[in-house]
Amino acid sequence: AMGVLLASRNLAQVSMNLTDWRVTSMREVFARIRDLAAARGIDVLESELVGLAPRGAFGGATTGITYSSRSGFYMHMGKLVFVQAIVILSSKGSATGNATFSNLPVTSSASTYGWLTLAWQNMTSSYVNMTGYVATSSTQVSVRGITAASTTNISNVTDAGFANNTILYIHGVYR
Repeated sequence: AMGVLLASRNLAQVSMNLTDWRVTSMREVFARIRDLAAARGIDVLESELVGLAPRGAFGGATTGITYSSRSGFYMHMGKLVFVQAIVILSSKGSATGNATFSNLPVTSSASTYGWLTLAWQNMTSSYVNMTGYVATSSTQVSVRGITAASTTNISNVTDAGFANNTILYIHGVYR
């Protein structure tokens, strides 16, 4: 990690490359920097990640899921987290169950839940609306949708709705 003084803003910036997220997660890095700053009486005003990598799962399992691409960014300002990501599957794998995407960079508030906007391509069901639900105290997005056949009931989207080339755009704000 490297510290950079931003004199014009009277701030310091911590910059680093995370080379293996399996050894040290993005959440662990952020928490450690936040804790070190707090120990010195300093608040973290915002954070940014270049290369946000949402991880898909069906029924909590990731068996065989592979990606052509998954990327994005976020900004953490005060209590709000702004997220934008794209996930392009190359294989949906063999796991079954409700669709979720994990690796949100900041745990959501214990007192509020959030909704993210989803856009999609190459789904196997005829969805007219899809949204991402972020539960309280969570770093995971549950995918919910409404099909043309059921225009009034929002329900969990499962593996059956995804194809091996599904593209999912995730964006929005949560607390």
